[in-house]
Amino acid sequence: MSSVPFCVVEKPYMVWGPDVPGDNSQFLTRMDANLYYRVAHDIIGKPDPEGGEDTATDESDGETDQERKDVSTLSRLLWHHGMETLVMMLGAYVQAPGAAHAYFLKCKTEDAIELGGHLLREECPKYHRLSGAPFSLTSLLNGIHLCTGWPDRDAMIEHFKTALRNMLRDYVDENHRGEYNSIKHGLRAMHGHFGLAVGIEEIPGVAAPPDAMQMIGSSQDSSFFDVAKPLENATKQQSKINFLTGRTAVTWSLERVIMELQILSLLLHNTVSALRIVGGENAGTVKFNKIASSESSAFWEFYSTLRNSPVPSASFAPVIDARQIPLATEKMVFDSYKRRAQREA
Repeated sequence: MSSVPFCVVEKPYMVWGPDVPGDNSQFLTRMDANLYYRVAHDIIGKPDPEGGEDTATDESDGETDQERKDVSTLSRLLWHHGMETLVMMLGAYVQAPGAAHAYFLKCKTEDAIELGGHLLREECPKYHRLSGAPFSLTSLLNGIHLCTGWPDRDAMIEHFKTALRNMLRDYVDENHRGEYNSIKHGLRAMHGHFGLAVGIEEIPGVAAPPDAMQMIGSSQDSSFFDVAKPLENATKQQSKINFLTGRTAVTWSLERVIMELQILSLLLHNTVSALRIVGGENAGTVKFNKIASSESSAFWEFYSTLRNSPVPSASFAPVIDARQIPLATEKMVFDSYKRRAQREA
């Protein structure tokens, strides 16, 4: 029997098996780390609906709003899934390089979010297996890409660091996590344009005319979804039953999301490669990926120009004071079913 001790953030575990290193190696070898890169290129090269040449996702090339919304749903779902996978793999690299397969089994969503926060703040988890330079995103990426042999490694690491920080900032944001849950659980998120304008009502209760409104921010790509919110002044017990719904909007750039799918896929692949070397594989037989040299400058320059909306997110909900209404109890909710059954009898 063999075993490997490890922590997920600060939760201790010991994985056992006849060959734990072999299980770990098999897991890393099987992982399709290039999935997100391929799908991003499938999206970019999506066939024109009229049967013409392949086109990028650009409305000027004939793409309709509905087609862009469809692409948005798929892209955002994959982005969140990819970021969760990348953060867990980076966590395994830091905390459990000898048992990444077991780390993935025990790392829960809330653990991945906590790990993402550590990385964004450039804080190493308390329990880690790193050595050398003080922890930072730069030192982490240097360690992962130590065996690449790239002549432009320092420049690539700087690009990766900038993109990783951007992606982590969105990944740990509560509104972005709400968006992910709304897409994967019941397809509750809708996509489309977002605009926020404000204006002063000259007459209370009468909306200001359009020419008196000032645009605060807008975005071609946004997600809209409902969230459950507690009533004001409701106790914790009352809030288990009574709540209201609010509308949240998250803005982003489809072009940037598609580029980040490629970036996170590269980082995921390279982290897997680094873990395989730690596991004993010859560095010369393990491949590391980056943007092709002929395209690198244009790729990173374009990525640096893509910005999110000045209004990254917005939430709208009515204000209901729990002290002003008769709140429901468990019995009241259950009794509402009895009354219907009695009417139907």
